[in-house]
Amino acid sequence: MTPAPTDRPGEQQDGGDAGSVPDWPSVLPAFRDRGPLTALALDTERDGRFGVWEWRVGQDVVFWSPGLFAMLGIDPATRLTLDDLPGMIVPEDRSLYQRFFDQCMAGSPPEDTVFRLFGPNRRVLYVRTRVRIPDTDAEGRARVVRGTVMDVSDLVTHAHHSERANEAAETARRRLEDAIAAIGEGFALWNAEDRLDLWNRRFEDMYGAVGAHIRAGLGFQDFLRHCLDAGLFVAARGHENDWLAERTREHENSGTTREHLLTSGRWYRVVERRISDGSFVGLSADITQEKLKTLALQESEERYRALFQGSRMVQLLVDPKDGRIVDGNAAACRYYGYARQTLLSLGVGDINVLPPDEVRALVRRSAATLQSVFVGRHRLASGAVRDVETHSGPVTVAGRQLIYAVVHDIGDRVEAEAQREALLTRLEHSNAELEHFAHVASHDLREPLRMITTSLGLILRRHGDRLPIEAREFMDMALAGARDLDALIIDLLDYTRAGRDDRPLSVLSSRRVLDDAVTTLSIGIDETGAEITWDPDPWPRLRGEPSQLSSLFVNLIGNALKYRKEDQPVRIHISHEGMDHGGAPYTCIGIADNGIGIPADQRERIFLIFQRLHTRETYPGTGMGLAIARKVIDRCGGHILVESEEGRGTTFKVLFPVVPDGDGSR
Repeated sequence: MTPAPTDRPGEQQDGGDAGSVPDWPSVLPAFRDRGPLTALALDTERDGRFGVWEWRVGQDVVFWSPGLFAMLGIDPATRLTLDDLPGMIVPEDRSLYQRFFDQCMAGSPPEDTVFRLFGPNRRVLYVRTRVRIPDTDAEGRARVVRGTVMDVSDLVTHAHHSERANEAAETARRRLEDAIAAIGEGFALWNAEDRLDLWNRRFEDMYGAVGAHIRAGLGFQDFLRHCLDAGLFVAARGHENDWLAERTREHENSGTTREHLLTSGRWYRVVERRISDGSFVGLSADITQEKLKTLALQESEERYRALFQGSRMVQLLVDPKDGRIVDGNAAACRYYGYARQTLLSLGVGDINVLPPDEVRALVRRSAATLQSVFVGRHRLASGAVRDVETHSGPVTVAGRQLIYAVVHDIGDRVEAEAQREALLTRLEHSNAELEHFAHVASHDLREPLRMITTSLGLILRRHGDRLPIEAREFMDMALAGARDLDALIIDLLDYTRAGRDDRPLSVLSSRRVLDDAVTTLSIGIDETGAEITWDPDPWPRLRGEPSQLSSLFVNLIGNALKYRKEDQPVRIHISHEGMDHGGAPYTCIGIADNGIGIPADQRERIFLIFQRLHTRETYPGTGMGLAIARKVIDRCGGHILVESEEGRGTTFKVLFPVVPDGDGSR
């Protein structure tokens, strides 16, 4: 049951002297006299900023002090109950009040709780309530609850103002940092103790060689020493201490400007300004282009003499307006075969064999770009024409805008490239002829071989029973050798045909091609009791020639059947996946077995023609199957890889270029 307050807030209820404190509930013993403490409490209550209350749970009685009614703007004569209090609380804080009420009932109130209440004219007040439990029952539940209520709205408002001020200051700080970061120049702010406070990314980039040392609190002198240790300033080399002392004196004077050449080749103009609090701002601007232009004007004559006249390279200076040769060094005179004065009377059109319009276009291009490279032909004084490579671009000499041209004779290189191309062409013809020869020779060899095989067979059938045993054994050996030779010739024909096949490639279903290969090998699969497992659908598409792809997979699956372990059943798994190889995407078809495996040092040798890892008596065959397989996959633009562990099996991975979606070309 929620207790109700008394009708009169000032009614005495605790058995004390009712006349000792006028119109005041005997909530606290300190208020039972008329001393200074009572007067101070009364004054505080009259301000409407403080109130006290007492709830006697067993008697269902609550006492309200006048200050509490004044704080809430309620007539003290109004009869209030605890059921009225939730309506005075801001809705968002009512759950907080309920928890507070429950804790008081349980005898364990919180130290301080702040609610938002509706005060006079529905103004929202922030009030702090502090509760004490002077009396509890045997179960620890409250029998008397006493509390104070204080209006802390001014404190909360001040805190909100402070928070907004802090947010505004933080926003201003972020805007300042963003503005500094956006400055195109290197910015650094050093405090009155010459320690780094604020800087931007551009400053770090400019002095990247000492970037690891740039941090808040770095002393200016320490910064300069780090730069000197890194050899950053060209002008300081060899006399670092003197340079540091001079730089320190300049720094102590406000308003200094200095230009620095760094070992990176960049020029920076550094401007420093002291401000009123003793700190200073440094701005570093990249003036490399400006400085290079200035140095070009100041040092044009020295550069002209050192780099132009003394060079062994053929160099010319050309007027971009009319293409006339303004100057040429001694190497140019020797190369073209002209005396200096004669060379200077010519234009570039007199030495370049191109038509005049094209020569003028080259001159305009050289004048407009920093550097151009042309490959062409120049005519010498002797009438000979040489292949040349010309590097040219704009240059300023003694304040005059010209074009420089550095000419390299590439006749020997052109001739060497022509010889290389001719050699490659002859090599291609030779390879084609060799393949053709192998094809024709293999084809022609089969005819006499068939005669030998047929003759040996006839002899054995007609006269075998009259031949001595040893003679019949020799005849069997000769017949077996002839058959092996015929198989070798057939594989040689397949090998040469794989390299010369000009049948078009088609887009095929990989599962269909593999099914055909398995069907071809069905007898061997049945004889060995091999178990073949497959990856699930869908299977990718491949681009290749159907009969060649069938031969490829027949060879790989056949190898898994052939090179098996006698003490284990054959297990073959055929898989598909996408994979990268050499930075390009491929479709991978894998053939994995549990056979005898391949030694690590033999995995490349198995793809060579006529190479065998085992004797013909142990494992029959010609040793050309994998060589043919590599020829086939090469024609498809793919690769064939092998992974194996000796005694544990082998996996061949056949990589095909990915067939794009929608490509169904035949």
